[in-house]
Amino acid sequence: MAQLRDLKYEFIRTPFEQPLMRLREAAGYFWRRRNPELREVYLEGDRIDALWKKIIRKDTNCIDAGCHYGAMLSRFCNLAPQGKHLAVEAMPSKATFLRRKFPDVEIRNIALSDEPGVASFYIDMDKTGFSGLAKHTDGNFKKIEVACDRLDTIIPQDRRFDVLKVDVEGAELPLFRGATEYLKRDRPVVLFECGPSGPPAFGYTAGDLHDFFSANNYAVFFLKDILEGGAPVDRASLEAALVFPFKALNWVAVANSRISEIASA
Repeated sequence: MAQLRDLKYEFIRTPFEQPLMRLREAAGYFWRRRNPELREVYLEGDRIDALWKKIIRKDTNCIDAGCHYGAMLSRFCNLAPQGKHLAVEAMPSKATFLRRKFPDVEIRNIALSDEPGVASFYIDMDKTGFSGLAKHTDGNFKKIEVACDRLDTIIPQDRRFDVLKVDVEGAELPLFRGATEYLKRDRPVVLFECGPSGPPAFGYTAGDLHDFFSANNYAVFFLKDILEGGAPVDRASLEAALVFPFKALNWVAVANSRISEIASA
């Protein structure tokens, strides 16, 4: 079953990757037309790409936490071919796939949280992108046990990582709590997912994420605003954006000390 799932992603890191990604985007046209109230969410893919073009240099080191099948990691490799990247993926079959597709990237087959050990991990057998350390959607889930660790513990200490992308299906706050030393040391630009159903599955709120970043001298932005020099969002605005019709599902956190640098990049 896992091999069949992997098969449809074989185009990654081939000459077909970009054409097929554009075709996939075009295939969603009519769905977007039927749901114009979600326009801001539909624009996130293009805005994320614009953000990376704005801040990633040829030698930028990036971390992809919750790597899935590596579409974002591939973008990092294309924009920063001289970078030494780190990818983290909890599902064993995906980690095996990633090691084959990205032989020059360090792939860690673990889950990230605020405590080391072993944790239950729930694989959505129909939509594996919704797999995680807790169930926050309806689905056909298979439970496995996975190794779990802090990002502060596993991150290589011999290089600076300027970009951190996090998509771990609700486990974002535990991950960030396990990465406070890294955030303090490198002050990376952080792209993270936060939707309405993920945080409650782990007993926290979207506002708690905002509080975490504020306490660590970071500001949180809508993608559009970080690209256009806009102001960061406050706690209430972040929470309000996750009420349908959603204004965002992906967010950017920037260290206060780097906001002017990123804005002028």
